[in-house]
Amino acid sequence: MMIDNGEVEKVFPLTAMQQGMLLHSVGDPAAGFYVNQIVFTLRGPLDASRLRDSWQWVADRHPALRTAFVWEGTDEPLQVVRTSVPVPWTELDWRAVSHEEREQELSGLLEDDRSRPFELARAPLVRMVLVRLTDEDWWLVLTFHHLLLDGWSVQLVVDDAFTRYRRADADGTEEAAPGPPHWEYVAWLHGQDPAAAERHWREHLAGFREPTPLSVGHPAARGEPGFGEITDVLPDELRARLEDLAKRRHLTLGTVVHGAWALLLSRYSGQRDVVFGSVVSTRPPQVPDVERMVGLLSATLPIRVRVDESAPLLQWLATLQKDLAAGRRYDYSPLAQVQRWSDVPGGTALFDSIVAYENYPVRTGWLGADEDLRVTGVRAHERPHYPVTLVVAGTDDLEVRLHHDRRRLSDPAAERLLGHLRTLLTGIADGLADDQDRPVGGLRHLTSAEGDRLLRDWADGGEPDLLGPTVPELLDEQARRRPDALAVICGEQRLTYRQFDVRINRLAHHLRAAGVGPDVPVAVCLERSVELLVALLAVVKAGGCYVPLDPEYPEARIASLIADTGVRLVLTGGTAADRLPRAGAARVMRLEAEAEEIGRAPATPPEPGVSSDNLLYIICTSGSTGRPKGVMTTHRGVLNHLGWMQRTFPIGPGDRIAQRTSVGFDASVWEVFWPFLTGAALVVPDTDAKDPERLAQVMDEHKVTVVSYVPSLLNTVLADPRRRLGHHLRLVLIAGEALPAGLVNAFREVCHAEAANVYGPTETSVSCVIWPVPDRSDVTRVPIGRPLTGTRGYVLDPELRPVPAGVPGELYVGGSGVARGYLARPGMTAERFVPDPFGTGGGRLYRTGDLVRWMPDGCLEFVGRADHQVKVRGFRIELGEIEAVLSGHPAVRDVVVTTQDQEDTSSRRLVAYVLPARGAEPVPVSELRDHLAARLPDYMVPAVFVWLDALPLTANGKVDRAMLPAPDGVRPELAQEFVPPRDPAEKTLGAIWADVLGVDRVGALDNFFELGGDSILSIMVVSRAAQEGLRITPRQFFDKQTVRELAAVAEPMTRPIGVRHARKGSAADARDLPLTPVQHWFFEQGLTRPGHWNQGWLFALDADADCARIAGHLRDVVAALGDRHEALRLRFDRSGPHGRWHAEARAVDRAATDESVTLVDVAESDDWDAALGAALAAAAEFDLGRPPLLRVLVIDGGRPDRRRLALLAHHLVIDGVSWRVLLEDLHTAFRQAATGAPVRLPSATTPISAWARALRELAHAPETEADLDFWLSQTSADPAGPEPDLPQPPEHAREEDTARTTVGLDVEQTRLLLREVPRAYRTHIDDVLLTALTRALTRSTASNHVSLWLEGHGREQHLVDGADLSRTLGWFTSIAPVTLSLPPGDDPGTALKAVKEQLRAVPHHGLSYGLLRYLHSAHASTLAARPAPRVGFNYLGQFDTAIAGDHTEPGAHDGPALRLRRAPESPPPAFHPENARPHLLDIDAITIDGHLDITFSYSTAHYSDQAVERLAEETIAGLRELISHCTRPEAGGYTPSDFPESGLDQDRLDTLLTALTEDR
Repeated sequence: MMIDNGEVEKVFPLTAMQQGMLLHSVGDPAAGFYVNQIVFTLRGPLDASRLRDSWQWVADRHPALRTAFVWEGTDEPLQVVRTSVPVPWTELDWRAVSHEEREQELSGLLEDDRSRPFELARAPLVRMVLVRLTDEDWWLVLTFHHLLLDGWSVQLVVDDAFTRYRRADADGTEEAAPGPPHWEYVAWLHGQDPAAAERHWREHLAGFREPTPLSVGHPAARGEPGFGEITDVLPDELRARLEDLAKRRHLTLGTVVHGAWALLLSRYSGQRDVVFGSVVSTRPPQVPDVERMVGLLSATLPIRVRVDESAPLLQWLATLQKDLAAGRRYDYSPLAQVQRWSDVPGGTALFDSIVAYENYPVRTGWLGADEDLRVTGVRAHERPHYPVTLVVAGTDDLEVRLHHDRRRLSDPAAERLLGHLRTLLTGIADGLADDQDRPVGGLRHLTSAEGDRLLRDWADGGEPDLLGPTVPELLDEQARRRPDALAVICGEQRLTYRQFDVRINRLAHHLRAAGVGPDVPVAVCLERSVELLVALLAVVKAGGCYVPLDPEYPEARIASLIADTGVRLVLTGGTAADRLPRAGAARVMRLEAEAEEIGRAPATPPEPGVSSDNLLYIICTSGSTGRPKGVMTTHRGVLNHLGWMQRTFPIGPGDRIAQRTSVGFDASVWEVFWPFLTGAALVVPDTDAKDPERLAQVMDEHKVTVVSYVPSLLNTVLADPRRRLGHHLRLVLIAGEALPAGLVNAFREVCHAEAANVYGPTETSVSCVIWPVPDRSDVTRVPIGRPLTGTRGYVLDPELRPVPAGVPGELYVGGSGVARGYLARPGMTAERFVPDPFGTGGGRLYRTGDLVRWMPDGCLEFVGRADHQVKVRGFRIELGEIEAVLSGHPAVRDVVVTTQDQEDTSSRRLVAYVLPARGAEPVPVSELRDHLAARLPDYMVPAVFVWLDALPLTANGKVDRAMLPAPDGVRPELAQEFVPPRDPAEKTLGAIWADVLGVDRVGALDNFFELGGDSILSIMVVSRAAQEGLRITPRQFFDKQTVRELAAVAEPMTRPIGVRHARKGSAADARDLPLTPVQHWFFEQGLTRPGHWNQGWLFALDADADCARIAGHLRDVVAALGDRHEALRLRFDRSGPHGRWHAEARAVDRAATDESVTLVDVAESDDWDAALGAALAAAAEFDLGRPPLLRVLVIDGGRPDRRRLALLAHHLVIDGVSWRVLLEDLHTAFRQAATGAPVRLPSATTPISAWARALRELAHAPETEADLDFWLSQTSADPAGPEPDLPQPPEHAREEDTARTTVGLDVEQTRLLLREVPRAYRTHIDDVLLTALTRALTRSTASNHVSLWLEGHGREQHLVDGADLSRTLGWFTSIAPVTLSLPPGDDPGTALKAVKEQLRAVPHHGLSYGLLRYLHSAHASTLAARPAPRVGFNYLGQFDTAIAGDHTEPGAHDGPALRLRRAPESPPPAFHPENARPHLLDIDAITIDGHLDITFSYSTAHYSDQAVERLAEETIAGLRELISHCTRPEAGGYTPSDFPESGLDQDRLDTLLTALTEDR
């Protein structure tokens, strides 16, 4: 970043407050955040030039006014103070502007001025405008960035300016010295010890996990754009009362203001534990003369207030004041750091609202009362970035300003909020004056007018208007009026009203004879049929109330419902009768068995004998204790509901209603009764009508005009173009779940029938609130509507106070529809059915548990649930009931059930978190499902089960549902495994993030805030990125929070701002190092020539390469590599106990590193191949006691095509991953050395010595010892594999008897293998290679399984806290025995899935075998005695990019590249011929130059060439077959490891997936 050319006086860091302001200012410059304006109204004669000089003098006097802010090109943002800057000054003459137009002109001037963002890197960040209104009236506009000044400092600066203006003529008058500069305060801040602050804030904020919500008027991001500002000036009398009363009660006015805001937040959010920010002046007395310092000396601190509504007001305020004082002792704490100390997740704001109580007086008398020129008025404007900022200014009156983001708080809502604050402040004044013991809950915040509107105008649906006196009377009336009209259609059956009524009447008489009368419950358990309808209505006509039992319920649930409801009679028949308990107190009446007797009963209606207050039905809903609750509903409630429906959506003889809801749910009530009470016909679809397509056919066939849908089912219908709604519909009722706006719009695109969103718990007689759905497809919000006639709906807080419009509260329903209560559950009835505090006596309200809010038009909007009762697929469920039943399983100790929204399907599923019983292992999930399915309906069986070791708890010991892991066991933000950066921009950003955040590594898909980042650290990343040539903005950081997303929008800069210097690694000694498992394995081989066991590369150099120059530069490179990487300083000897091998790391001098680089001149040789081979052989053997165990040969063959570079390293210090790091560092260092610059390599990660010591401890860890049984199982039998096919093979194999054969894939097949094949079965390349190899090996044996030594990278750094091996050189390889079995048959996909699952079962990727085999004192000998496989397998990975030479560390010096390509000759010999081979047969695969090579190296003393070549060809053929199979469209599938929590094996998973596919 360029800064202006003025001379610099001082450069110093920002305070934490300034860093936060800087972030928001540069993130969105056009928003004008923290651009402050003050307008002074002046009257009298004014000398404009003199006033301008006064302000210039002030800028010269105070460094803060000459300060700029830079952040690009620096490791952290800095303040730069210039020695002098001219203050921008503009003069306007508005004397010709009319008085009426001046305010409008001023508003435009201020808006234009705010819209011109300051260039923060160019001082001054202040400008002045002087407007002349008349000859003696003026406006002076001061615009400045809040980064410079706090409110206190503004007073000092303005005072200085007007004092200077007043004294300008007084020659020789001494000016007081300016206050101390701002950097003295910053220095004091940086010297504070954060330990005590951390303890305070951690304790203060413990258990608080999400910001207190304050979103009123409309949901986030749907309101008008921009910020609004509302001002309320409280009367001087109220301010005086508050100040006087506060003083007398030993309180400050600031405490009162903070208390009122806390109370308002609590009332608005419904939370009793609230947090908001408080802007405080931080002028520590330890800084001399700090009162006169000009700068930004303020901080924003979190204020946590626990609102105890029962606490006495004075006591509560006194406690708050004490807490405020405690926080002030740590006001130096950076807010970003405080947030990290809290439990609020990274990337989430700690609070959404702040209070700025300005307790210093705003002066207007700067020029003195006796001056001709006077300041007669001051007004201020500012733009904070928080969604809601309350500023209480200490003017003569108490001025309250509310700055609000209109997306969170609409202008009308903001005005209401300020009105509520005024009401609360008035109530506090009254309370402190009259009744100090008044409880906090006694303070009201609503005005009287609001109370009337909320409790009467909107809440009351009007007087009840029942459809009729009772249901039986209305049924009889319809039978009399239209006896021949069609009443019921059910399959092939058609019944007229006369036929239907006769059947009902006969059964009703029969039931009367059986003792059924008013309020007598009768259970009905029948399949969907005419008989079911007859039975329900007969119970009602007999005067009883029906209790529906769905035959599809589990038998245990049916039995419990019968027992809980206490019914003495159960009507049943057909197959439903088989679902009933065999014994019990209730009489079972089989209708077909008593048909003859029923047929003899009278056909005339029985005498009614009931009133509207008698029970109509008892429907059982889910209960939190595990027992369902029987809701007792009266005739009055249902007839009130149907009366409103009939008046609003009238139906009659021409209508046909589909009866598609189970009678066990109250939505069936209107379906059954509404048509029969109004003369319409009821259509009962067959059982197949659960399918939406079949239902549409039935509705078309029978011309159905009215139907109901649950939103999730409607969504399913509309999502499939083959599915459709009925053609004859004229009314669609949508109920049972929240109705999304998108679903309404999709519905309206295909259907223009009348429709309604129907809301109502069972306890309110079907529904209590309804919203007619408009006939348009641009709906953005879907309310639940207004209360029905005869219904009252109140939105109340926990203290039963009405909440303001727009604020969520619990819905309480009163009126005719409220049920009588819960059958035989007086305690629960009293809890949920409460006295109506707003009625005329005797009335009750039902607590729905639903959170709703009033919309501006008086409609109710659903927000969510207040308890743990939910709706899934339209069914209301008490999660506690599922928990209670699941807890009854002997393997379960505790359980929590939650819901998870499925974004892709707009649906919701149940998730159960289960703790196993003490001493028990988790049982298969299928067992838990079966346990629940036998006792609960299918919709109450969770879709997902997650086993946990412990449930997360809140500070007060309750289950913290917010902290339960996502169902896949991994936090959703980090659901993906580590994904390495893929291109230079991602690598650059990943390296910067890791450095700034202090983390081990950063993946391309990792979230910055989840890694511990915050807004301040993001500025540092922006700066560091600029240094590396990438331009990003802070705003982009919040929109693109992963490396990959940010890299995609980063713009390359033509010139990086600077160079980031990597820290130089230490060359400290590390003596007496423990050997790693693989080093133990190596020395256990007892090799004759252990110094020759290498890995190496042979590269071709450019034709014009200067070999001597390259060798010289490489000596500098190798010296730097040895200094950076501990592995290149390792030495090995037999100085350990009993002559055992011993390792240590020691500094290597320059002579030794220079000696490792050799320039070999074979230009004169006639035999190039022989000369090259001799040079490589001469360098092949290392002295293990003389590091570095690395050799570099620059070979000049005298011709352009004979220039080579050989790299050899002993395997003890190198592995496949290490080569990538080494080659990358070699390229980077060579570029630097070639330009003459010092070689600076990226920082090394965890050294090999620290890893070795950590492994020694890890070997005895419980998680390692737990793997012993697995490794014993892998070595339990003789190793399967290819038997030697040569006669009399020797016991051991030697390297001199080794032969090799190589097969491979071309570039396209390799691309498919690496990119396309993994998608089919979610495999790794190792899975595919080993499947092909296993299939080939088993063809040569009689067994279906093989044993082999499987090599892995061994860098399981997650097992050791703090380890980072991403850039560590060394031999980390894990070698472990693995047995792989193939399933019967020859299907390649089945084989691949089987091998994949077996490899996923290998614990710790094989590392724990080496730990137990070589480092564990007790188990090493046991594993050493087990049979060993004959075959070894290793996939070395992809080496294309590592060789290419394109690797440059971000910020590295440009320079001549070391361009390398693979040489055509053989690489350096890896092993000495006299050494023993570790395995009879080794298979090594590598991807290089874009194609895969598989090399089979084998002992020719044991295997014939033909046998190995046949194995190689079968392997590569099998690999091609797998590639072909996996790239077919029909190939693919899941395996159990893709769903680790499911508990399914492959067969059950396949069955499940097949069923899902068929359903789809």
